[in-house]
Amino acid sequence: VSLPALAHAETPKTHDGFYLQIAPGLGYVSDSATIKTPLANFDYKITGVGGSGSLFFGGTLFPGFVLGGGLQGGSFPKPTFESGGTSSKGTGTLQISTLGPFVDYYLDPRGGLHFQGFLGFGVVSAESADGRKTQNNPSGLALSVGVGHDWFVSDAWSIGVMGRLQYLSAKYESGGSSDNHSVLV
Repeated sequence: VSLPALAHAETPKTHDGFYLQIAPGLGYVSDSATIKTPLANFDYKITGVGGSGSLFFGGTLFPGFVLGGGLQGGSFPKPTFESGGTSSKGTGTLQISTLGPFVDYYLDPRGGLHFQGFLGFGVVSAESADGRKTQNNPSGLALSVGVGHDWFVSDAWSIGVMGRLQYLSAKYESGGSSDNHSVLV
């Protein structure tokens, strides 16, 4: 059994057939977190700028409608840590990683305007300045939406711009304590 889009030949300068998106870029992260213990709660916020991007693979079910899977993430060096009215610059790196399925829809299969949605699994982790990585990282549901525009540079390839908003609700629990994160990238 083959999918309808895979059964026909690709049409030049039309969003059909195989789909590959490599999207490097810049991002801003805002991570609001709470550590809850049996004795007290501790609220903090981490913000910063860094590299973010995605790698998606898929195929068109019909011209202009893509279904696939991939990775999204970001690495934010030396983020700002805020708690109790004070802030300080970190020395490590905050990392956000997500994996899951996506859809991408081109309003006109021969045009460039498209909308993307992603639903998957994500992890919040950190690495210290000396290269030590955190263990027991909070994880949970990741969602993102994006809008972009592509321009064809050949019969089958296009290049474009995209804006994306990603949300991750992540949690780690152990021994009556929990670390809860609400992350926007």
